[in-house]
Amino acid sequence: MHKKGIIITVISLGVVGIGIFAGIKAYQNYQSVNTTAEVQYVSDLSSYYYGEETSSSGMVTNDQSQDVYALDEKTISEVHVEEGQTVSVGDPLISYDMTMSNLELEMKELDVSTINSRLEGAKKQLERLKNTTPIAPRPEEPDIPEPEPEPEPEFAYLNVMERIVEDKIIYFMRQFDVCTCARCKADTVALTMNGLMPKYIVTTPAAVDPLLSYYTNRLISDVTVEATKACMTIKENPRH
Repeated sequence: MHKKGIIITVISLGVVGIGIFAGIKAYQNYQSVNTTAEVQYVSDLSSYYYGEETSSSGMVTNDQSQDVYALDEKTISEVHVEEGQTVSVGDPLISYDMTMSNLELEMKELDVSTINSRLEGAKKQLERLKNTTPIAPRPEEPDIPEPEPEPEPEFAYLNVMERIVEDKIIYFMRQFDVCTCARCKADTVALTMNGLMPKYIVTTPAAVDPLLSYYTNRLISDVTVEATKACMTIKENPRH
């Protein structure tokens, strides 16, 4: 009986030891399996199963792209790239129509030139006033009869282009509903003349009107183009 009890005890301890060893191995295998992360391709996310169910949301973007927006007040004349095209720093994307901007710049330059001319005139007048010395009163002089008027010259000297513009500018201003006050008319004439080549002639007074009619027919197309641009500019930027 004593030997039988010892055998039973040894067998029980062996079974317990084997159970403990099996449990430890099972736990190690479980830890090994559950600590390994399964890696899936991004391209498989939409069509294949990739392990335990997960979810995410958001927007995938490229930090190397940039949206370009045109200016509302400008007109695009040309687009130099296509959708999806790769560009480098300094590559032109779009070109704007600079017609109106150039006209506005020309008007500003004209204003600056006029102001500078007036300023120079005022400076010269100031210098003359500084150098003026009092003058002793003169004795009264006897009345001198006025000289007879000189006879009119036998020739006339004029700028045909300027005469045509002055004759036709009111017509164009009314066509484009531009203010016809003296200041707006002067600005429109000046801006029109800046875009035209002068045409000077010397002729007899009697031939002035026939020659003006002849040159009007020849030059009216050029005058129309520049007068149209001038009227559009003055209409948007009146200075009265």
